[in-house]
Amino acid sequence: MASLTADTNKFKDFLSAFYSRAKKPLYLLMSLTLALLLGALLLYATGHDPGTAFRMILRGSLGNRTAFLNSLSQATPIILTGLAFVVALKSGIVNIGAEGQLYVGAMTAALVGHYVSGLPGFIHIPLAILAACVTGGLAGALIAFLKVKFGAHAVITAIMLNHIIINFTSYLVNFPLLAEGAMFGSTERIQTTARLPFLTGRLSIGFLVALVVPILIWFMFRFTQTGFEMQVTGKSLDAANTAGIRSGKRMIQALFISGAIAGLAGAIEIMGSLHRFMDRFSPGYGFDGIAVAFLSGVNALGVILSGIFFGALTAGSVEMDMFARIPVDFAMVIQAIVIMLVATPRLAEYMATKFGVARRNLFGLVKNKILRRGN
Repeated sequence: MASLTADTNKFKDFLSAFYSRAKKPLYLLMSLTLALLLGALLLYATGHDPGTAFRMILRGSLGNRTAFLNSLSQATPIILTGLAFVVALKSGIVNIGAEGQLYVGAMTAALVGHYVSGLPGFIHIPLAILAACVTGGLAGALIAFLKVKFGAHAVITAIMLNHIIINFTSYLVNFPLLAEGAMFGSTERIQTTARLPFLTGRLSIGFLVALVVPILIWFMFRFTQTGFEMQVTGKSLDAANTAGIRSGKRMIQALFISGAIAGLAGAIEIMGSLHRFMDRFSPGYGFDGIAVAFLSGVNALGVILSGIFFGALTAGSVEMDMFARIPVDFAMVIQAIVIMLVATPRLAEYMATKFGVARRNLFGLVKNKILRRGN
């Protein structure tokens, strides 16, 4: 009997440890599930069939090889913009400026890709990407610099920079950089030596880059002094200063890395898909990255899965619009609901508490069965 009780306690400890480790992912899963349920209710309230809508989304995102590759292609830029937001947030700054930094990187890649010629691909491609990362990083670092040196509000600065950058690039592609004979604002096509090779179909090697960069950032935060000091700065500025950490320097470094990642996202779009800069080409990748980051639990590795989820949602919404006549705006509504729910931890905690009660009841049931068998 004593042995049976010991086994029961071990089983209880296992469940408690598992629940403790899985608590945060469980909160996120609950928020995502509730967001989908609320989305279904909105569809039903507006006269649409939720079952048909979600079936079309699944078919458009995972229904066949082409749909799956399109989902991964859609996921590529928002994985990176989501990661850019994570890097900045872990360092104590909300980087709303990823959209502008993406545009800077995209324009830089387009210019280097077209005007720099005579280089082999193995030099031209890294050069264009590096230039895009540097200019995107400088745009990000400017936000942190103004905050550290002059106390400027980072969010307001980032929003204003978004407008400046997007409108300035719009001017460039509609006037001095307008391609000859173009019917809309766009630059000349980049050289073939600056184009990213395709993995399969229309999916470029940029997707692999979007998988590798989060791993590198995770490693930085986990195993390097720079990453550790950035996180300390983000959690407590006073603690960082007390420990002798140059918090201002770490903020600027973090925003440079964040902006560089967003710039990389823009470069991949130009070099792997569009092959030229097009006026207002982004449907909001920088802002979608915020949703990706929150759904990941602000985790560098988690942005991969959450980015693929949002990429699939975006790809599937086109199918939903074409065949079910349901506007793609519903996909954006679901994204917004996800952000609100993930940003409301008390709701997730309430749901988890209810789950915990059910878990204890389940454990009691299992325990009683074990005891009855022992008798």
